[in-house]
Amino acid sequence: MDCELRDRAIQWLTSPNNGPVLPDGGVLSWVNPKHEGYRYPEAAAWLLALLTEEDGPPDLRGKMAAALERSVSSNGSCGRNGYGYVFDTAIVYSALQKHAASGGKLIDATVLPRLLEFVSRKIRQQLSVWPSGGLNGAWSAQYGCHLLRVAGILAATGERELASKVFNDLIRLEHAGRFRNHARTDTTYLHAHCYATQGLLMLGEGGIDQAYEIAERSAHWLAGVLNDDGGIPAWYHLGQTTGPSRGDATAQAVRIWSAIDQTAFADSIDCGMRFLASLQTQSGGLRYDIESNDVNTWVTTFTVQALR
Repeated sequence: MDCELRDRAIQWLTSPNNGPVLPDGGVLSWVNPKHEGYRYPEAAAWLLALLTEEDGPPDLRGKMAAALERSVSSNGSCGRNGYGYVFDTAIVYSALQKHAASGGKLIDATVLPRLLEFVSRKIRQQLSVWPSGGLNGAWSAQYGCHLLRVAGILAATGERELASKVFNDLIRLEHAGRFRNHARTDTTYLHAHCYATQGLLMLGEGGIDQAYEIAERSAHWLAGVLNDDGGIPAWYHLGQTTGPSRGDATAQAVRIWSAIDQTAFADSIDCGMRFLASLQTQSGGLRYDIESNDVNTWVTTFTVQALR
């Protein structure tokens, strides 16, 4: 089942007909004729990184990389709706760096240092989005736990001092394996929690031993909050989970469990994979959740990553 799920997912991701990649290399957030997706550089970056790892079609990767470069603003940021997000910018940086390292060409030789400079500058200021102040209610606009994933990227670039600072700042959000979204809330958005845990695994590889220990604790917490359908719920607040199971967080959790201990987490992995299989459409792409008809680009990409 896993091989078929994976092959069909990749086929959809790279399809010139019903997939998410536009003729100019831009990438849609999702495909749904009744609910049009939007151009999403972060989703494009996740997909480009995956296709680089999978040795995907060079022409397609080249078009996607060029479109990503065009999405970089004059201040070196990437995002949407006029906002530059530190997280999105870091993911775009990582994808373009992998593309270049694998022999792909970049149009602008300065694009990688400009992206990295924006990330480093804003994260030193403890900012997640620029301009700040317009998205105060959004978890992604906070200096929050999801930025531990950015710290992992910074560590991989050699910015270990800055990565350690972010780790020390944000590890305070963890208690008994669970990450609060940010310092002003006790709520957990599990997609962000999973980003934090993935960042910890990267930081552990970078030499922060405590990071791996916390990631393992987080993985056990995730296994304890699975919904009856086998998926990871959207939210956790006041001691209970809320919202439908989400494809992105479930795929992330499967990847986390697989990285830490495939034997110890075998049951959780099986539950997660059964749920993800239930989201796969006839096209091969995966829906965002069981209630959605959006065939989602990052959910499908994350699922292939988990199966790797």
